[in-house]
Amino acid sequence: MINTVYTPVTVRSVTLGLGRPKICVPLTGTSPASLEQQLKVLAQLDPRDFDLIEWRADCYEPLKGCYAGSDRSDIVTSGVLMGAADLIRRYFPQVPLLFTIRTSNEGGCFDVTTEDYADLNTRAASLGQIDLIDVEYFTMGSSLASLLGSIHSLGKPVVLSSHDFEQTPSDDEMLSRLQAMQSTGADIIKLAVMPRCSLDTMRLMNITHKMRHEHATCPLITMSMGPIGAISRLSGELTGSCVTFAAAAQTSAPGQMPAGIVHEVLELLKVQG
Repeated sequence: MINTVYTPVTVRSVTLGLGRPKICVPLTGTSPASLEQQLKVLAQLDPRDFDLIEWRADCYEPLKGCYAGSDRSDIVTSGVLMGAADLIRRYFPQVPLLFTIRTSNEGGCFDVTTEDYADLNTRAASLGQIDLIDVEYFTMGSSLASLLGSIHSLGKPVVLSSHDFEQTPSDDEMLSRLQAMQSTGADIIKLAVMPRCSLDTMRLMNITHKMRHEHATCPLITMSMGPIGAISRLSGELTGSCVTFAAAAQTSAPGQMPAGIVHEVLELLKVQG
């Protein structure tokens, strides 16, 4: 039975947590030119093939450069953020935009202090072009609540995420982590794990179903990465995962499939009634 206090999240015209999983495509451009090239590729897709865009800002060298030295200029940093966000909005004025700084510890491209991580995410949350902010569960430590509060005060929902590129934790650990993330007050929680065998993928899917239908008060996103876990990216309507990540120009994690194929399969698997 679905938890009666479960609260979906609506961003622009897209509701996360109801119906079929929404498809999110990543932008991983390292420069303004490569970011725009990926946007051009994305613009050629059928607009029905994706619902959200994720800007993987940890890949964006101009932004990383702003945090590389002690002489960082607030004006320059804000200008770099605004410029990239404006570029994305020029191509996609109304598609919900998720801002993500994926740190090196969680499979990303950015080594950053907790202070700079908080600063960057707060700056992004202040921009009208950006709709959601991904925050890593383990990165901020005891300062996590403060960062979530800052982002929420700016009116932006938080996707609280945790990634394990080495293994699939035990069932108890996965469920415990999802519940702990939910208890922070995040709007959406996300868990990505690496399977070592097909059973690991099945365990992740089972825990997703258990969390969604027995414990969830907010939407959740889960995935088992790599080829073995590909089925977990397609089964969200069955298990309760509300977003799946698919590729347009370039993948941002192991196991992502082309957005058009993902959309077609999700429509075929759509739960009727």
